[in-house]
Amino acid sequence: MSPNAQPTVLEIPLDAHDREERHAVLAHMKALFSSSNDDVRTTYDRFVAGTPLAANVSFEVVTTPGLRGEWCIPRGAPNGTALLYLHGGGYTNGSAHAFRGMASQLASRAGLRTFVLDYPLTPESPFPAAYEMAIATLGWLSQRGVGSLSVAGDSAGGGLALATVAGAVRGAPAPRIVGCLTFSAWVDMTLKGSTIDFADPVLVTGGLQRYARMYAGDHARLDPRASPLFDIPFRMPPLLLQVGTEEQLLDDSHRYAHAAAAAGNDVELDVFDGMHHVFQLGIAHLHAAREALDRAGAFLRRAHGRT
Repeated sequence: MSPNAQPTVLEIPLDAHDREERHAVLAHMKALFSSSNDDVRTTYDRFVAGTPLAANVSFEVVTTPGLRGEWCIPRGAPNGTALLYLHGGGYTNGSAHAFRGMASQLASRAGLRTFVLDYPLTPESPFPAAYEMAIATLGWLSQRGVGSLSVAGDSAGGGLALATVAGAVRGAPAPRIVGCLTFSAWVDMTLKGSTIDFADPVLVTGGLQRYARMYAGDHARLDPRASPLFDIPFRMPPLLLQVGTEEQLLDDSHRYAHAAAAAGNDVELDVFDGMHHVFQLGIAHLHAAREALDRAGAFLRRAHGRT
C-alpha cells in the first residue's frame, strides 16, 4: 500500500460541437421521459436502446436456469477471453437487450466477446441479489472456457462491477480478471459525495435516495458489496474510471480512484468537461462519447494484451 499514491487523471476539454449538441441530447432525453405513457422500466429501456448497434457484431440470447443475458460477439473476436458488462439503471431498471447498443460499441472497440448480464432488479430482488448473480456469472463464464476476463459497467452497474471484481480478488471463483472499466460509477450508497447536490441534468438526489433505499435498505449501505468505496482490496486489476463534470456522481469516481490508488492499485481516471451521467450512451451525437468509448476500448485491449 502507498497512501500517497495517486491515480492517473486525464481531463478532457469540452469541444465546440459538444458544447451545443449536449443541449439537444438532454432535451431529447427529457422529452422522452416526460411524454411517455409507459412505465419507467419500459421508457428507460427505450431511451438506452437508442444507442446504435455497432457494425459486424452478432448477438446471442442466453436463457439458462438461473442466469439470463446476451452475448455481443464482434466478428473475429477470440474465444477464451471476454468482457462482462453490468448495466446501469439504479438497480431498478435496465436490461441486457436494451444495452445491446452500448455493449456492442464497447465490444467492437475492444475486440472482445461481451456478455451483458440480466441481473435481478429491485424492488423484486433487493441486495445482495444483483451482487450474488454477478459473482455467480464469473463462475459460469469460467466453466464455459473463459480464462481471461475484464468487467465493465455504468452507473449502478459500475459500482456492481467494482464490487464484483473485489469479490473475485477476495477469492470468489472466477477467470483471471485483467481489467475493470466504469462509466459514472455509483460506489457510495450513503450519498456522501461532495457533488451529490449538483444540479445534475440526468440524476436527482431524491431519485438516488429512493434507489438506495429500495436496493440496500438502511442496513446495507456501508456493505462493500453495495458500496465498493468502503473496502477496496489491494491486487485489483488495472482500473479505468470515466465520469463527466456535470453529474452528482462525479465525486464518487474521484474518491474511488484516489482510494484505490492509495491501496496500491493501478488507476486511471478520465474526467470529461461538460458531460452528463453516462454520456457514452450518446455516441451518435457527442464527440466526447466516441472519444470515451475509443479510450475504453484501447484500455481493454491493453488489459488483454491485444494492443
